[in-house]
Amino acid sequence: MLETIEQSNTWLNGYVWGTPMLILLMGTGVVLTLLTRAVQFRYLGFALKEVLGKLTGDDLIFVLTSPDGILAKFAADEVSHREDLKVCVLDGGIEAWTDAGYALESGDDPDAGELSEDVWYKPYQQTDAIEEAMHAYLTWEVALVEQIERDGTTRFRHFHPS
Repeated sequence: MLETIEQSNTWLNGYVWGTPMLILLMGTGVVLTLLTRAVQFRYLGFALKEVLGKLTGDDLIFVLTSPDGILAKFAADEVSHREDLKVCVLDGGIEAWTDAGYALESGDDPDAGELSEDVWYKPYQQTDAIEEAMHAYLTWEVALVEQIERDGTTRFRHFHPS
């Protein structure tokens, strides 16, 4: 009996996490890209300008990369307006980097530093001022509906209770 359950589970896992799930995930990505009019690509330049605009220092070098290097080249065009920032692109992207035998690092880089607005803690992860954090979160959540309405790129149908 246990062997039958294990075989059924193995078959179901192979089916669910196989080709059908891949098609569903890719299809969802395509549909969402079309519905949002490719927002992830349209605002890439703006996002990079926002981040790079906060960097200060002398002779800054910023290396952009992507899996194959193509998206990084487009992004470099968007941020190359800064005269104090040298923008480089990793030719061939991460694929070429790993194919050349170079290692990839993972996790936090203590030497990279981080901008405080790049880190967001959930209210229950706070170690101090917990009540303030909870209040700030609730204030943000209540105001979220108005922010979405002002944004104008997301549409929600209003449902009226019958």
